[in-house]
Amino acid sequence: MSNPRFVLALTPFYRLLLAALSGALLSLAFPSHPDHPLAFLYHPLWAHCALVPLLLVLKDRGFKAGFAAGWISGLVWNLLSLYWVAYTQGGGPAVVGGTGLMAAYLGLFTGLCTGLFSVLAARWGAKALALLPLLWTGQEYLLSLGELGFPWLLLGHSQAALPHFIQYATWTGVFGVSCWVVGLNALLYSALVGRRIFLAGVALGYLLPWIHAQSAMATAVPTEGLRIGLIQPNTTYADKWGPNGLERTFSALATLSRQAAKRDPELLVWPETAVPCDPVRRAGCRDRIQALVEELDTPLLTGAPHANYNAAFFVQPGAVSLPSYAKMHLVPFGERTPYRDAIPLLRDIDWTRLTGDLGPAEFARGTEHAVFAHPRHPFAVLICFESIFPDLVRQHVAAGARVLVNITNDSWFGRSAGPYQHALINAMRAVENRTAIARAATTGISLFIDPFGRTYEATDLFTPAVAVATVPVGQPATFYTRYGDIFAWGCLLIILVAFVARFRNPRPAREPAEADYEPEADHDPGVDHDIDADHDSEPPHEPDSPREANMPFLDHLEELRWRILKALAALVVGAVICFAFSDSIMQILTRPYEEAVLSLESQQSSGVVLAVKKLVSQWLDQPDAAPEPDAPIPALPPARRLQALRPMTYFFISLQIAFVGGLLLALPVIFYQAWRFVAPGLLQREKRLTLPIISLSVLCFSVGAMIAYYIVLPLGLRFFLALEPPDMTSQWAADEYIGFVLRLIAGFGIVFEMPVLSLFLAKVGVLTAARMRRIRRYAIIGIFVLGAIFTPPDPVSQLLMALP
Repeated sequence: MSNPRFVLALTPFYRLLLAALSGALLSLAFPSHPDHPLAFLYHPLWAHCALVPLLLVLKDRGFKAGFAAGWISGLVWNLLSLYWVAYTQGGGPAVVGGTGLMAAYLGLFTGLCTGLFSVLAARWGAKALALLPLLWTGQEYLLSLGELGFPWLLLGHSQAALPHFIQYATWTGVFGVSCWVVGLNALLYSALVGRRIFLAGVALGYLLPWIHAQSAMATAVPTEGLRIGLIQPNTTYADKWGPNGLERTFSALATLSRQAAKRDPELLVWPETAVPCDPVRRAGCRDRIQALVEELDTPLLTGAPHANYNAAFFVQPGAVSLPSYAKMHLVPFGERTPYRDAIPLLRDIDWTRLTGDLGPAEFARGTEHAVFAHPRHPFAVLICFESIFPDLVRQHVAAGARVLVNITNDSWFGRSAGPYQHALINAMRAVENRTAIARAATTGISLFIDPFGRTYEATDLFTPAVAVATVPVGQPATFYTRYGDIFAWGCLLIILVAFVARFRNPRPAREPAEADYEPEADHDPGVDHDIDADHDSEPPHEPDSPREANMPFLDHLEELRWRILKALAALVVGAVICFAFSDSIMQILTRPYEEAVLSLESQQSSGVVLAVKKLVSQWLDQPDAAPEPDAPIPALPPARRLQALRPMTYFFISLQIAFVGGLLLALPVIFYQAWRFVAPGLLQREKRLTLPIISLSVLCFSVGAMIAYYIVLPLGLRFFLALEPPDMTSQWAADEYIGFVLRLIAGFGIVFEMPVLSLFLAKVGVLTAARMRRIRRYAIIGIFVLGAIFTPPDPVSQLLMALP
């Protein structure tokens, strides 16, 4: 197999088999049930070579063929790994069909990755393999977003069973681990079909993470800890919600809790919806739980329904208040119909009739991260599959949690691979945030995970059990906890730049190289070699083309019209995407306001200077007054929450977000279309500026937007709020606030394009050094005047806008 020329001569059937083989190997990298007849085959190391058969199929393929091969691989992978979804208790035949549809949907992401890789490989040959890990990382990140997000089978999650290779996830998150896995596949493929020297790269790919892990895990685990008791009642749906369900369920929980109390836990944890009653609305339910807590003199966290929420409650001895947390990311089609708020038609579908007993419960989404103030250490709770979302978990830790508790009910999936996969994913969250996790599951698997991803005290499935252990507390915040998915964003940015370069000259330049293993005569005539035929509907512009030189004025207008239509089409697509995610984007945009309000509330005094000083001290990690480690995280006062003053406020906010967000997403396409329109009138040396100018334009706009969001907006909000008289309370309109934020971000992005515009004008000879010297004084005055007009009235914001 050292020469893959035979791959090009394979029939479509054998190509299909190779793609399916990759899917099967990927499924072997994730845990199975120990009683599975092939359980001995399952191991995370399969992920390190699983993509090689797929890469052999992708050799010299077009986008369509590459997409099809990737989709087949993804379909097989998801079907074999997520088969347990069809086991869901109570579901009708539609649940089985829904499992197939889910696998087909998730396979689209794999297909998109391989299809786009084929586009790049058609231009750069074997060199495009260097971009494959970044492409894969980008599609996994996209898979984790939105109400349909389902990052269960991220390749990085399969490696959670290998803690000695994944400790760098504290910097990159799970997406960095996925990138590493795909990189190993690319190196193995290169060694297989090219030079054996790439085997040295494979060895280095194992050695470097291992060395880093040895160093990281040699760090002493903090002696300070929290002793937690996990209760696994092994109650079924019928036990809880059938006749005498409350009595039966509470009896089992109380018995196991008393057993755990003998081992002196500092916190007891009951699983998701452990009690079939609402402790807030049913006084008898709350009284029984409170009485047990008083008897054991131990705080208790329990899952329970509350109104229309899937919630968790923290019950403490002698406490009157009942802190709670509502699940923020609901299971799509299980707990809530995705996008039912954005698409009213979805609200009228009777899913119960389609899926038997498992129609969506239509829970409401929680909106606030809750950190419970335990007397020893604050902790946060993850309900069910919230633990598979890296950024959601990270935000809990960033909010102040020093321990994470995952409560879940995996009894729905029977004795399958589902509970084992779900439990393992928690190990990756522990490594990313260097935060210990305690996991309580109704029927198992309950376990503890240390900050390095090592599990202990794991229980068996479908058996009543108690697990008590101490989890370490006190690890410093990781880079990933502080800054999130910067690595994944960087991968997407690099891929964007690569595609700009790819389409700068649509015609691929193929040269004889080691990537080309056979002469043209040996190619399979059925292979779609000319990938550009699928993607480039217009010929590239030549600088001295007679058609361009003699193009009539009306033809120029026609071309301008098509360029504008293409740019508008990109804007519409981006707007639709942003409209679908408008709720999540709105939370991001309102976060600086909430942080500013909470900061000023804790300041206990007004004053612009003090407010800005406190913000700067937070940036420098030098707080002016160290908070108590166990202090509760304050909630936003009701009087300070953003107000909706008109019936259609949130609809118009969604439209604003859709337009501005769509504009940001479409910027590369808009810049490219503008360039293609003016390119015929430029010289060849000026055309070579295409990639630098477009890349710098996107980069500078992004930098300006980030400065506006992370620096200028917090400063401005604190400035405005600090001006508020002591006897007044500001109540801001939500639409005006969102509009202000969007204008500020867009304004900074546009202003940061000025250096790129100056560079371009200078390169084409319009702007000269002498002219810039003549108008320098006037330009500086005008720039600072504009900076003062368009920024909040503080000198720092003015300087940040004026300096570019």
